[in-house]
Amino acid sequence: MVRYRHQSSLIKTSYILKKVPPVRINADTLMVMADGQKAIFLKNTAGNGGIRLERLCIMSLNTEPSRKLGRDRPGHSQIGSDSHRTSFEQPDYHQIVEDRFLGSVAKGITQFLKLGGFQDIMLIAEPRAMGILRSQMDKATKEFVRSEITKDYLKTKIPDLETYLNQRAPSRK
Repeated sequence: MVRYRHQSSLIKTSYILKKVPPVRINADTLMVMADGQKAIFLKNTAGNGGIRLERLCIMSLNTEPSRKLGRDRPGHSQIGSDSHRTSFEQPDYHQIVEDRFLGSVAKGITQFLKLGGFQDIMLIAEPRAMGILRSQMDKATKEFVRSEITKDYLKTKIPDLETYLNQRAPSRK
């Protein structure tokens, strides 16, 4: 029996590689890229199914050190009448601040929609930030969301992002 060395690796990679669905971005689409500390609002200005992104707004979060955000010691509690004490974990204040920031990003999306001129919304965010954005948006805003990409592309330059999105765009006939 002949056994090929690379055959098992090809089978494994076929399960790992998933076919990514195409992304259609119409003209006048509001595109929001966000993570817990920065958000970029972009507008697609190209017509005929093309992609040309124009930067509208950048929101960023300047966090303070942990010593300025909360208490210095974790809390303690006494269980029963014994002298045993237990401590509980101090809340992650940086996470709380990031969640509030993503809530303000969701409000910013709503404000851009109220200004008008946008037909669709495309969200690009890391998975945790995407979940928070979804939960913070109201129903009227969620109805405008046409596509989502759960990956962090904030550090990607806009021309590189345009190239990537054009590659994922369905073929035009």
